[in-house]
Amino acid sequence: MYGHLDASCDSWSRFLDDYEHISSARADDHFETMRTQFRRHANAQSVRGIAGRTQEIAALKS
Repeated sequence: MYGHLDASCDSWSRFLDDYEHISSARADDHFETMRTQFRRHANAQSVRGIAGRTQEIAALKS
């Protein structure tokens, strides 16, 4: 399972690269989906690895 979680985090990290610079309701929905999914795996190392970046981007977007 964690192999899939690691791959998912890699994909979400690439999403964050773009999301930081765009304004889109659809992208906002995807961002919230990501955050919801990450809460379920908050103790996983790969999730913790991008959690800080996710919080920074959320603060910038609010």
